[in-house]
Amino acid sequence: MNLVLRGIEQIKYLLTWMFVLFTKRTTLKGQKEITLPHKTIRVYIFDKDSPGLAQATPFGTIIWNLHWTEGLSVQAKQLLLTHEESHKNRNVIWKGIIYALLILLLIVTYQKAQLMLEIGFGGLSAAMLIDTIGSLTIPFVTFLIAIRVEEIIADYQSLQKLGEEHFIEGYRELLEQGDSTITGRIVRKILYNHPKQTVKLHDMLNS
Repeated sequence: MNLVLRGIEQIKYLLTWMFVLFTKRTTLKGQKEITLPHKTIRVYIFDKDSPGLAQATPFGTIIWNLHWTEGLSVQAKQLLLTHEESHKNRNVIWKGIIYALLILLLIVTYQKAQLMLEIGFGGLSAAMLIDTIGSLTIPFVTFLIAIRVEEIIADYQSLQKLGEEHFIEGYRELLEQGDSTITGRIVRKILYNHPKQTVKLHDMLNS
């Protein structure tokens, strides 16, 4: 059994290593354990000054950026890890829906791009252009909605586990460390709730 478990861990490490290589353009530096209230979680560490503090991977692991997280307080680290653990533990069916939406979006985008290259922009009729825009917009908006719901759930569960004061204080610090570029601010506005909105949602559902 121990041999099987070691084999599974090696496979997870390899897959996570490849994920970091292709998405972060760097390599893993090993693993470390971070303590949460009542439990300890293993994370896979890398060191890169590009945006991104931590992320749950499709392989049941959490990657952790040392460059941005080493200076965080215990509260902020616990909030970040609780949030990513929520992503990691999400229902397999829900994850499948999100990945299916992403694959659908990529396929439709490829097909429409191929069509426009074959016909040329000048050869597109108004009807074809409207059809192309509609075909891209529907899966794109659906995917964004699914991601926002996922982020709301992760924040909501973090608030439940850590409490309002811990959640707000930790989030305030994480927002200061987050991507401050225009693109980063737009992404945060579209995909994430403000922490006070999450508190209001929690109060409404538990009143």
